[in-house]
Amino acid sequence: MSQPPQPPNGPGWGPSGPGQGPQQQPPWQGPPNQGPPHRPPYQGPPNQVPPNQPGPNQPGPNQPPPSYQGPQQGYGQQGHGQQGHGQQGHGQQGYGPMPPGGPAPKKSRKLLIGIAAGVVGLIVLISGGVLIKGQLDRQAAEQAAAAHEAEKQRRADGATETVERYFAALSDGNAADALGLLSNVPDDAPLLADKAVKQSRDIAAVGGAEVGEVTVSDALDSAQVDATYTVGGDSQSYTFELTSTGDGWMIDNGLAELTLVSDGALQVNGQAIESGSAALALPGGYAMTTGSDRVQYTEREIVVGKPGPAEWTGTMELTDNGRKFALDQAKRSLDKCASAKELAPEGCPFGIQAGTSQKVDSGSIDWNIKNDPMRGAKVEYSPDVATIRTTVKWEFSATGTCRGGASCTFESDGEPTASFVLTGVSGGRPTGQWLPF
Repeated sequence: MSQPPQPPNGPGWGPSGPGQGPQQQPPWQGPPNQGPPHRPPYQGPPNQVPPNQPGPNQPGPNQPPPSYQGPQQGYGQQGHGQQGHGQQGHGQQGYGPMPPGGPAPKKSRKLLIGIAAGVVGLIVLISGGVLIKGQLDRQAAEQAAAAHEAEKQRRADGATETVERYFAALSDGNAADALGLLSNVPDDAPLLADKAVKQSRDIAAVGGAEVGEVTVSDALDSAQVDATYTVGGDSQSYTFELTSTGDGWMIDNGLAELTLVSDGALQVNGQAIESGSAALALPGGYAMTTGSDRVQYTEREIVVGKPGPAEWTGTMELTDNGRKFALDQAKRSLDKCASAKELAPEGCPFGIQAGTSQKVDSGSIDWNIKNDPMRGAKVEYSPDVATIRTTVKWEFSATGTCRGGASCTFESDGEPTASFVLTGVSGGRPTGQWLPF
C-alpha cells in the first residue's frame, strides 16, 4: 500500500535541525520499490526538457510544491556543509544539473546605475560649462562691439566738429584758425597769409557749410566727412580726409594747389608769385594783378571752390591807363621828331634826303604834322610791349642853296603808315621809337 504524500512540514520539507541552514529537497519520488518501475532521467539534448517532464524548479505531477528553503546557491552544487545532528555530508543537489548555456550570474545593477549616473552628471557639468563659457564669450564680444561702435560715433562727432570749425574760420577770414585744423602746412606759403585769406573772403565768401555722411575707419585713426558749402554763392561738394591725433582730428586735404602761369609779373591777393609755380591756397577768391596800373590780366580773378588741384593761366593786356600811357609816349616821340632840325631825324616816322647840288640850311628846317596821329591809332600789346600803328601826315620846309649857289626853298610832304614801339610798358622807365618808314 503506497504512502500518502507528506504534509508540508513533514520530514524533508521543514527546516533542518539546530545549526543547520535551509536545505533543498530533491523532487519527491514516492516510496522505494513501489509504483511503476523507475526510469532514468531524460537524457535528451542539453537545455531541452523532455516531453511531459517537469522543467527546472517545477514540481512534477502529483507533487506538492516545495516549501521555502531560504537562499540557494543556484543550480549547481553547494559547497560542503554541516547537516542535521552535526553530521558532515555532501552539499545537496537542486532540481538537477544546470544544462550548459544556462543564465550567467547577475552583475550588480546598482553599481552600473551609479557609474552611468556619474558619467551623465559629468557630461552635463562639462556641457553646462561649455555653454556658459560660450554665452559669456558672446556677451563679451557683443559688449566689445557695442563699445567700439560707441567710440566710432564719438569720433565721428569729433570729425564733424573739426570740419565745421574749419568752415567757420574760412567764413571769418581767420587764417590762423583755419590753418590750425590742417596737417602739413608749410611755413612759406604766401597765399596762406592772413591778409591774403581775408582778401579771398572779400572776393568770394565761403559759407553755408553742411556736413553729410561721416565714416570712421574700424581702426579709429582716419575719417571721411562729406560736406556741402558755398564759395562766392556757388554750391560746392567735397569729401574731407581726416587723421586722428588721439584727442582730436586734423584735416589732411583742406588746401588747394593752385598752379599759376602768366606772361609777366604776377601778384595774387597782393602776394608776389613766380609764374609757373604751384601755390597752396584755401577755398575762396583770388585776384591776379601785375603790380602795375598799365597792364592787367585778361582773367583777373579765380574762385577756388574746393581743395585739390586748380589751374590758372593769365594773359596780360593794357589797362585803359596803360593804353593812354602808350599813346602819350608815341605823341611825345613824334613831337620830338617834328622839332628836329634834321632832314632825317633818327627814330622818326619821316625824313628827306637833299640832292647832290642842294644844300639845306639846318636852322631853317621845319617839320609840320598836319594831323593827329593818335586819333584812331591802333594799339596792340604783347608781354610788356605796346605797339601803336597809325598814319602820320607831315610837311617839310627849309631854305638853302641849290645849283650854282642860288638861294632855294625846299618843300616836301608825306602820309606814311608808321608804328611806334614802346618796350617796358609796366616798368618805370619804358623806351620807345618809331620804326623806319
